[in-house]
Amino acid sequence: MSKRHHQRRGPIHCRATIIFAIVMTAVGSLPAYAQETFPTYELEIPVEIQFDRNYRADDPAARHSQLFATIEPAVTLSFTKELSLFVHGVIEPMVDPGPSENRYFKDHGIYLEDITVRYENDRFEVFGGKFTANFGRAWDIAPGIYGTDVASADYELSERVGFGGGVPIPIQVGGRHRISASTFFLDTSPLAQSVGRSRGTRSLADGGVSNTEDFSSFAVALDGGEFRSLPSLAYHVAYSRQGAGQDGNADQNGIAAALSWAHKLSDDLSLDPVVAEWVYLDDAAGMSGQDRTIYTLGAQMNWRSWNVALS
Repeated sequence: MSKRHHQRRGPIHCRATIIFAIVMTAVGSLPAYAQETFPTYELEIPVEIQFDRNYRADDPAARHSQLFATIEPAVTLSFTKELSLFVHGVIEPMVDPGPSENRYFKDHGIYLEDITVRYENDRFEVFGGKFTANFGRAWDIAPGIYGTDVASADYELSERVGFGGGVPIPIQVGGRHRISASTFFLDTSPLAQSVGRSRGTRSLADGGVSNTEDFSSFAVALDGGEFRSLPSLAYHVAYSRQGAGQDGNADQNGIAAALSWAHKLSDDLSLDPVVAEWVYLDDAAGMSGQDRTIYTLGAQMNWRSWNVALS
């Protein structure tokens, strides 16, 4: 389950935040048939209650408070050991607060972020539907309440429609290694609409990279970890190409490289995760000559049920 905070916030100098999170998980089997235990289901409902107070900003209109929820119900239905369906929704505010608006549990809606059919065995994996393409890791694993914000806004390839797959690579350097690829376009179907508070409709005319309604966009990634000498070290290297939308004049090309690590200092104290990521976007947002480089560094120290994070 990814931890996302999608809202893009204004030019804030200082912010006070309180967050409260609950995760509810259920695992079970539907009525069995023959000697098999399938189908089975797994249900997870993370709930975050967050209070933000923007108390200092260049623009006085950006000073405001908001209390809101982020709820991400997800269910995995496994028809067999290899074949499964994953459905993931997001409940959160659909629009940003107005100038100087203090907002409390307003403007929430729900939308479908993933609905993916997957077939996976020891030799290969194939999937199709609506998914988040495998490019970059900081948007998902960077520590702290706001650690994922910049990466999520700039290069998380969520709500893409398409298909892909992956295979493990048996190379003689220890650990596990896997290469994956997918091709996709931005979802502009009715599945992109929200229920409750509307976030607006999407169409081809809105533009934006990968908003092409064809398979001119793709991502390729190499992931690995579980090395004998460093079992908690993981790496990610990826390339993506997103076709120009109607508002752009060039395809966006992206390169990502990331390392993550965890280390147990004592029975009660650990560093988990430690994240470093570099992403370069060539012709960002489909605009020729507009290049962007994003660096993410973060670490979280855990002590019993408490943690302190810096990103």
